[in-house]
Amino acid sequence: MKEDKRTLNATYSYFRIEDEENDSYTLRMSFPVHHNTGQKSDKYGLLYHIYRPFTTFDNDNDLDLENCAIKSRGAWWYVRCHESNLNGLYGVRNCTGIYWNTGDAVYYPTWTEMKIRRI
Repeated sequence: MKEDKRTLNATYSYFRIEDEENDSYTLRMSFPVHHNTGQKSDKYGLLYHIYRPFTTFDNDNDLDLENCAIKSRGAWWYVRCHESNLNGLYGVRNCTGIYWNTGDAVYYPTWTEMKIRRI
């Protein structure tokens, strides 16, 4: 299978991660002001995870009956697991790998980065 070399990115005017003590690192963000992810709606990609606390192997904050961090092999803002999983396993082409669902296609990037800056 040929590797997809496309660069997908999104820019958000508002992106915040709440504190651990009161909010378990809950993700808050706007809809993207720019994106080329091909994302059809807020039901896919990172937007699916808005208002979710961060789940880790030892701190299950998702809505699934099982711990999604264990099932998906990486910590993330899981709901009933994910539509994106940028902390997944490198080189694995299934839901335990680095994963991004746009609604039309599923991508398994070979690398990811999240850039956050104070405004």
